[in-house]
Amino acid sequence: MGMRSANIYLSPCEIIREINDLCQSDSDKDLQIRKRCHKLERMNKAMSDKVHEIDPKYSHSWPERNDNEADDWKLRIDRNYKVDK
Repeated sequence: MGMRSANIYLSPCEIIREINDLCQSDSDKDLQIRKRCHKLERMNKAMSDKVHEIDPKYSHSWPERNDNEADDWKLRIDRNYKVDK
């Protein structure tokens, strides 16, 4: 999916995106956090792909739903939303 997306479930990647949402200033600290969020999301996606090979439906078991999905999409598709690699 990537950092500029949203998920209806509070998956690990969605939690990483929420952290990135909170670090949108131009401070060095926020920049470092966004870089780590990007790296962690890539690592999590690789792990998720492996788990899906074992159990294709494992992600259907996330208990919590993301009630803010529509707002998350609006925030993350804005051209000023910061994502660092």
